[in-house]
Amino acid sequence: MLPGVSRFALTTAALQRLSYPPMTAFSISFLVQWPLIIAGCIKGLLELRNSIIMQTVLTVEFLGAMLVAMIIAYGMISAMGILIQKRSVWKISYYMMVLAVVTFLDLL
Repeated sequence: MLPGVSRFALTTAALQRLSYPPMTAFSISFLVQWPLIIAGCIKGLLELRNSIIMQTVLTVEFLGAMLVAMIIAYGMISAMGILIQKRSVWKISYYMMVLAVVTFLDLL
């Protein structure tokens, strides 16, 4: 894979290329990511278990922020599913262009 290429997008596109319906490809791609996410979390927690960072991170504020982030991420994934059903995924390109411009301007 090339840097900056999303595993999620790549697996979804590959599945659609293999003639899977868009929503099925999206669902399978979503499920494929979970083992990687869980493994990464476990590895990170094991590396941090005895460090001062772990004591700092386990605060009510941090855990609350994580909960809010998870809820927002779930909403975004649900919205992506709706866009796939409506065949309107191209609308995400505007969001990606804005991110690219902001990132480029930040580098200047």
